[in-house]
Amino acid sequence: MESWAYIVFVHRRDKGGQFISYRQLRQWFNAIACQQLRQLWLLIESDRSPAP
Repeated sequence: MESWAYIVFVHRRDKGGQFISYRQLRQWFNAIACQQLRQLWLLIESDRSPAP
C-alpha cells in the first residue's frame, strides 16, 4: 500500500493495483473483512461435514 494526500494505492494480486480515496477506504476494508469471514465460514462448514 502506498499513500498520498487524498488517495491510497493498493497493490492487488488479482487486478495489479487500485487507487482508493480515503473516503472509500473504510468500505474497502469492510469488503475485505467480509470476504475473509465468508472464506472462513466455508472452511468451517466443510470441516463440519461428517466423514464417510
